[in-house]
Amino acid sequence: MVRTSPADLYIAFKKIKEDALSSHPAASVLILAAPDVDAVCACKLMTCYRSI
Repeated sequence: MVRTSPADLYIAFKKIKEDALSSHPAASVLILAAPDVDAVCACKLMTCYRSI
């Protein structure tokens, strides 16, 4: 298990937000999933199948 400090998480989240806001005019979606089998499978299902 990787241990991070709250300051590291704040910096990472700030960078993610900056990257998302700078991708104009395209929209971006960030999907976070827990590192367990059910969450990873659900994330895979949500990102593989796109509605037409």
